[in-house]
Amino acid sequence: GVGLEESQAQLTVEPGYNATADNQVPALFGNISYNTEEANLTLIGAYRRLKASGENYDSSTNGWGLYLSGAINTWGEDTLMGGVLGGRGIAALVDDTFGLNLDAVSVSGPGNPLKAVGMIGFWAGYEHVWNPRFSSVATFGFLKAYSDFIDRELGPKSGDGAFVGIYNKTMYASANLLWTPFSFFSLGGEYLYGYQEMVAGSSSFNSNEGHDHRLQITLRLNFEYVR
Repeated sequence: GVGLEESQAQLTVEPGYNATADNQVPALFGNISYNTEEANLTLIGAYRRLKASGENYDSSTNGWGLYLSGAINTWGEDTLMGGVLGGRGIAALVDDTFGLNLDAVSVSGPGNPLKAVGMIGFWAGYEHVWNPRFSSVATFGFLKAYSDFIDRELGPKSGDGAFVGIYNKTMYASANLLWTPFSFFSLGGEYLYGYQEMVAGSSSFNSNEGHDHRLQITLRLNFEYVR
């Protein structure tokens, strides 16, 4: 299928221009799927026109992206799943980089034109059913933005003016165990490890990387309502 959708550009422009994103046209999205009883595969494509305008400033560039994802049944009730993405000017469409204003950034040169930020990433997961009451999912993901060209002065700052750093890449891994003793009740625990790296020299802090660990417990009750 093919469709048009409003997709607000998230841009970073030299502050002196007081420029804001100007949505010239809606983003164009298209997808195609292949499904069988044992597997499914979906390819999604996107085109975005990225434009910023302000005081003595007018610049635009193209953004595009492809995302291929799928799942396949393996042994028993187990499932292998994953996805891979790539493109330019798609940061606002990706969870890790949404809100970072990394669709496109103004660069040095006549008129400080916009340059779309390139991005690649992938994720993989495996779901294993131990028995009718216990199941687990393990995942791994990686995302990288080609943001090394961005001037440090355009990067985000903390409340006291320190440079927080310009996003470069993230990796994460997780594993969980879910117990479902009844169809309406589930209890599970999950461990998540995350790693983030900023562009070298873009942060005011001693290190441009960070690690985090998280343990989460989830309880779910399903209620059926019949009218």
